[in-house]
Amino acid sequence: MRTEDEDQTKEKRAIDSEAPFSPAIAGQLNRQGYESGEGWILTEPSLDYLGSVAWAEGSYLSHRVVVILARNQNVGIVLAGNIYDQWGINALRDIGIKILKRYIEEQFKIPPPSFSRPEVREIPADVSPQPGLYASSQGVAIVGVGNNLVTLKCNRAYSEFAFSTGESFLPTTENEFRELKIIDSASFLIRWNTGTEALMRRPSFTHYSFIVPPREGTYRPDAEASGGWSDFWVIASHSQYFTISGGDMKEYLLLDSSPTTAGILCDDGSVFFGKQVLIDPSGTVSIRSVSSDP
Repeated sequence: MRTEDEDQTKEKRAIDSEAPFSPAIAGQLNRQGYESGEGWILTEPSLDYLGSVAWAEGSYLSHRVVVILARNQNVGIVLAGNIYDQWGINALRDIGIKILKRYIEEQFKIPPPSFSRPEVREIPADVSPQPGLYASSQGVAIVGVGNNLVTLKCNRAYSEFAFSTGESFLPTTENEFRELKIIDSASFLIRWNTGTEALMRRPSFTHYSFIVPPREGTYRPDAEASGGWSDFWVIASHSQYFTISGGDMKEYLLLDSSPTTAGILCDDGSVFFGKQVLIDPSGTVSIRSVSSDP
């Protein structure tokens, strides 16, 4: 016969076991491209076919450690390596994913899904996107059209898409993108394998009112000037538009604010949120918080 304390303990353990697999931050997926539970990352598209998966990285003594859990199969893997940089940590995680997939396929007869390349065929004129730059608060997308394919460059990722059905285009190679869907002549929706979505639109303006355009290049402020929020930022141009990128590896559109300032189209998940670009007479740029005094 179980006591009330035993029942409460069992219920608490059940609740605790749910926490790592339950999203803890509302809206995080679209803002940051992933979801997290209590100390665990819940987004790993290559393991979606297994059901609930969580992973985390950390350190133990002089080693970096990666842990991956496949909840539905009650299987996990722990990897450790004497590595320090992010490239090595990512490689360690990739190795763990491969081992886990192979083990689950052998033990549970659950093979990874195979990629099916869409047929490349003529793009109907009414759904063919206009080439050029599109933007949202989640970044910038550069679109091209040729040889019955739509090309997309978005936040350092690249893919080619073939027309599928309706307004939908599918990637021709296995990558992080799931679908590109045309909304109208000035906008389209990007869907990633993570479940993230972004509605990209053509900018509403065609030129800037800058006295002097911002000088392109990489800027490295000192710690006091940047307030520690970023080690660098990059100004680039795409046709008539300017963009800025930085530590979060995303590229954002500069907005026309005044002859000497530019706003930044981004959301609160960006390192540039709440900041604006100042352009001096030489074209050199600096960044300040919007709330700062001139």
